[in-house]
Amino acid sequence: MGRSKIHETDAQIKDRKRIAILCRTMRTALGVGQRELAEEVGLSFSAIAKLERGVMRLNAEKVSEIFDVFEQAGLTIKLDKGGFSIHVSKQTLDLLNENDLQWPLYD
Repeated sequence: MGRSKIHETDAQIKDRKRIAILCRTMRTALGVGQRELAEEVGLSFSAIAKLERGVMRLNAEKVSEIFDVFEQAGLTIKLDKGGFSIHVSKQTLDLLNENDLQWPLYD
């Protein structure tokens, strides 16, 4: 017997896909691999891969934890009219340039 399917509203599907795009974009902006992010937030590599493909939902607490990692690394998100922009602080850019994209930045 398999798991029963969870019905999602259109809004929940849209949110799941938006989180997938944000996570992949921010992780890539930092030059961080899926394995590294997974280790940082206590998830498996496959969970991060599924999250970024938009096929896995995480609870709000875990999503918040992931985005806290990005914020600690100097990335902030601005949501605007269905889109978003990511701000990379000067300090983070300097660290990325000095350290050849070493992760985590805040160690």
